[in-house]
Amino acid sequence: MTRGLSATFRRVRDEVEQYGQDKKDAAVAELGNLTQRVPLIKQIATRNFADVHDLLVAGTRRAQVLGQPRLPQYRGVPCRIDEIRRWRAAHRACVRVACVALGSAAMIGGTAPAAPAASVREVVPKTIAFSSDGARYVAWQVRGDARIVALDTRTGHRSSIAPPAGCRLEPQSGEQPEPTAAGGYFLLDCSPAKGSERKSILNVKTGTSATLPEGPTGFGWHLVQGHYVEGMADEHTCQRRRTPRGPGEVCIALYQIAAGTISDRPAWQVPDLDRPGAPPVCRALRRKLLADKESGLPKLFSYADGLLAHPAHRAGSVQIDRCKGGPIVLRGHDEPRNFDIRAGVLTWDTAHHATDSEPREDVRHGTLRSYRIAKRMRRSWPLPSLTLRGGLPGVERGVFGYATHTANTVFWIASSTLGYSNEGKTTFVETSSIFAAQLG
Repeated sequence: MTRGLSATFRRVRDEVEQYGQDKKDAAVAELGNLTQRVPLIKQIATRNFADVHDLLVAGTRRAQVLGQPRLPQYRGVPCRIDEIRRWRAAHRACVRVACVALGSAAMIGGTAPAAPAASVREVVPKTIAFSSDGARYVAWQVRGDARIVALDTRTGHRSSIAPPAGCRLEPQSGEQPEPTAAGGYFLLDCSPAKGSERKSILNVKTGTSATLPEGPTGFGWHLVQGHYVEGMADEHTCQRRRTPRGPGEVCIALYQIAAGTISDRPAWQVPDLDRPGAPPVCRALRRKLLADKESGLPKLFSYADGLLAHPAHRAGSVQIDRCKGGPIVLRGHDEPRNFDIRAGVLTWDTAHHATDSEPREDVRHGTLRSYRIAKRMRRSWPLPSLTLRGGLPGVERGVFGYATHTANTVFWIASSTLGYSNEGKTTFVETSSIFAAQLG
């Protein structure tokens, strides 16, 4: 370490102790640690501080919550009016410390630090079904016989659509590891109380719908992604290209939304539904994605556009595997779940499932997190602890639900009421409340 750099850190430490505000102690401790890391400090010293400051400004800019005005800004950083005078006096020291912390985080984890954000805000108090296409549109239904409300999160326009008779919006459940909407198309469940399953696809941009085929070449439609709806096909009609790996191998049916045509292929090919023609997923991710799909674990992975998100080996951390390039590891605390990686954004949460929580489990806390991949920007929102009607004794209140998003808004689907079927043996989420926050 050079004498000049050492003196600079000592001067910054003194100024932080004198002028520092929130998290002053943490900043001072970090400076103490950095003085012991000579190679790291040398890298920081040679980094372009102007670029780092730009990252700091982008990472700390608070997104506007729905209906909430932005805070005034001083040098691009949001702050209260009473803070501006103090910031002018200590601006130089604050920027130095923030740049050091940002440079350290970028070298260790490859990302900018999570920007502070307000809590999510309730926008719909009660629904029986909710779904997001991951990019622009969300839809919900308040009763089984009610009209479907579609929201364009880009323009704010809402539309009310009458579904076909007997059809209900297929919910994007936190316990289902696959999306039920894409590109403005939403899956509908039109199954009668008694009889075979029937599904339709609703275009919320036009209000029109189409019935999905049901037969040996296609049934059990459950996933909507990219250009296709995925279901199952009879094993005996599957167009195989090689001998199956074993008896009972699953055959996948694909419904091409634009053309209305059906094709099929064995599951081991792992088709990429985001690409025209649904070719196999890249070799780097094919085996991992197939293992995740066959595991049946709820929302412990998400795939889209050549990116696979799942829990990392280190407890509390998240990993994004890519077709091209090395993995991205996002360090964190608490168990991550409910992954959703679409439109260049990954969201997940550390909340709890209402249907499988135990009385001894601490369910009072949870956080919604996001990561915008192109900007390497992390955000987080504390989640509200709410009453759960119908819950087991000891879990009548907590943070229950799942997270999802569009390209500019994050959503928290908070479980409100539990229902029971099969003579009380099966538990399901009957109603939920919808919370939202704007995604920076």
